[in-house]
Amino acid sequence: MIWLKSRETVSSSNDWIVYSSAFSNPTDTNITLNSSGGQNTGSGAILWNSTAPTDSTFSLGTYNGLNQSGKEYIAYLFSTLAGVSKIGSYAGSNSDQTIDCGFTAGARFVLIKNISRNSDWIVLDSVRGIVSGTDPFLRLNDNTSQNSAADYIDPDNSGFIVTGANSPTNQSGDNYIFYAIA
Repeated sequence: MIWLKSRETVSSSNDWIVYSSAFSNPTDTNITLNSSGGQNTGSGAILWNSTAPTDSTFSLGTYNGLNQSGKEYIAYLFSTLAGVSKIGSYAGSNSDQTIDCGFTAGARFVLIKNISRNSDWIVLDSVRGIVSGTDPFLRLNDNTSQNSAADYIDPDNSGFIVTGANSPTNQSGDNYIFYAIA
């Protein structure tokens, strides 16, 4: 997963643009980190140069929001490391489902985004509490305070469990990407 943003004003968007290998067509898809919008397709050539990243390089196209001559940019890169972190995707089911990340003591940090519709980036962590029942969470794409009014995930030794029929995390027919850390 790659998060990219201009460090200064550019002639196009100053949004955080996200690449994820978990998209169904990663080199032609993106999503905006600072927005609740769903995924965008058909922009791979200008964003990612229609090229998948390798373990040592990533390629950018001609989009000024990510690659304007003379401007500075920042990129945060995340990857799956067995037993430590997991980037993945799943289909919502409206009922509890275990997301197996290959961990042995459960997830301590979980970031989930519904990519099928407008929905917030949901952040849960063990410091705030990942327990059976309601969990405090943050919305990464806005500046509202912590919310404690939902039960989006429950703990599981292999990763985490998405619960019930919640649009931000488990709506049937919707697709989700996630990043989890053990």
